[in-house]
Parts: sequence; C-alpha cells; structure tokens
Amino acid sequence: MPDAKRYLDCQHRTVDPLPSDRASDRALGWIGALADRFATRSARVAVVGLGYAGLPMALALAEAGFATLGLDQDAAKLARLAAGESGMRHVGPQALGDALQSQRFAVSGAWALLAEADAVLICVPTPLGRDRQPDLSAVRPRRGR
Repeated sequence: MPDAKRYLDCQHRTVDPLPSDRASDRALGWIGALADRFATRSARVAVVGLGYAGLPMALALAEAGFATLGLDQDAAKLARLAAGESGMRHVGPQALGDALQSQRFAVSGAWALLAEADAVLICVPTPLGRDRQPDLSAVRPRRGR
C-alpha cells in the first residue's frame, strides 16, 4: 500500500505533511485505500451519460480492467446498448460486445447504483447558448427525479 502520509509536491519531491489529528489520519487512510483500488483496478466506476463522450469513456475504463457501470436516463438507449448496439459510428459493436461479455461493463437506469461507485464521471451535454454560457440543465437537479 502506498504511504498515504507522504505525498509528492509539484516538483515531484517527497514531502512530509503537517502534524495531523485522528480525523485527518482516517481520511488519509481512506484516500490511500481508494488509491490502492485504482492501482489494482478493483475500483468501481460509474459513467453518467452514455452518449458520444460517455460511452467510449466507459468502454475504455472497462477495457482497462475497471468494473464500469454506465447510467443513462434514456430507456431505449439502455436497451440498445444491453443488446450490443451502440448506434454510433465511432463505437463499433465488437468493442461494446466485448465489454458486455467481459462483465466489466453494464448499463442501467437505476440511479441508486451510484452509491456503490468509487468514482463517478459525468458526461452529459452542456452546449453553449447564445450568450456563450453553458446550458447546465442536464446536471441541475429536477423535481421528481
């Protein structure tokens, strides 16, 4: 396990942290355990939004060995993906099929599964409006959701 009580500064020199209390020691232990899960590819990753950015990212994570859950609100898209059809030219059926068959990639619309993830990547559209500001409606909470 990496030594969570030491870190590298911006010049890649090992630095000892300031003295800490129990709470920060527990936090460092948790962070070290999380880093270990990523290093050993045992971390669970969720990707929210399985469009042109999210699906390739989820498949790359699964190919790298991570248990990856793809979440989307579009039930028809989820059914297509579960059947091995991406509907995208840049994501071939072979890559999707391999990921599904490896059981390192699954798709769902069950948002409660996010609680099981070690990391959540959000890949939803945020196009720029006329005022050049991003439309954040896809990431803002909505009633009834």
